[in-house]
Amino acid sequence: MRKPTLSLVGAITILLTGVPHVGARTFTSTDGVTIEAEVLSITGDNVVIKRVDSKIFNIPIAKFCEEDRKYFDEWSKQEAENKIPKLDVAVSSGRKKSSDPNGDYDDRKGSFQMSVTIENDERTFDLKGATAAVVSLGLSSQYRDEYAVFEKEIFKIDIPAGKTFKWEGKEVNYRYDDNPPVLSGHQYYGYVMVVKNSTGKTILVKSSNKKFEKNAEAVLNLNKKDQVNEELEKISRSGVYFGFD
Repeated sequence: MRKPTLSLVGAITILLTGVPHVGARTFTSTDGVTIEAEVLSITGDNVVIKRVDSKIFNIPIAKFCEEDRKYFDEWSKQEAENKIPKLDVAVSSGRKKSSDPNGDYDDRKGSFQMSVTIENDERTFDLKGATAAVVSLGLSSQYRDEYAVFEKEIFKIDIPAGKTFKWEGKEVNYRYDDNPPVLSGHQYYGYVMVVKNSTGKTILVKSSNKKFEKNAEAVLNLNKKDQVNEELEKISRSGVYFGFD
């Protein structure tokens, strides 16, 4: 249903009395008329407010007094800092595997290229200044309790309400041998993706592995070629062949 649009004077000709609603405050128009209401959303140059009788109005911000306009600015900042937006996220590795013609008969090679699609399902909230990090990890063929960081890619995200954002990382190539007696290299295992808003607050965590998802911040602190165990504790083994650059 379309929200009604009304001039500020028309919306607030009657000052309601009684117990204020939670979040409600008194707003004043440029010509001195007041209304008790709460802010629902701010989009562009308009603010949507709900009067204490639950009627909703979409009003140009310019029709409010200077003090109220400052309040709207602060409200928008706090909304951006605290809101966990509704995001529909799809992550793909595009992984490929095949035999390695340049190695031994049982050597294998693989490649992947992370891609991310994010839909902003919010109707009035624009996601601005967010940062995403995608960490891809490989599992050791030699030590089954060892993981190594293939890549750590960081990128910026800005998604207007109702729009879609797409990102594609760089291609990563790797080699490994998971057939005895010689075991070497790492093969793609999974990823961790973390999105933080403009203030650094985590608003989304997605991973192909539940354990890594629960410890996403620990994964973010890793760098390329870091080796970790299943508890994401850093380990160091000499003579390890990573199988990737």
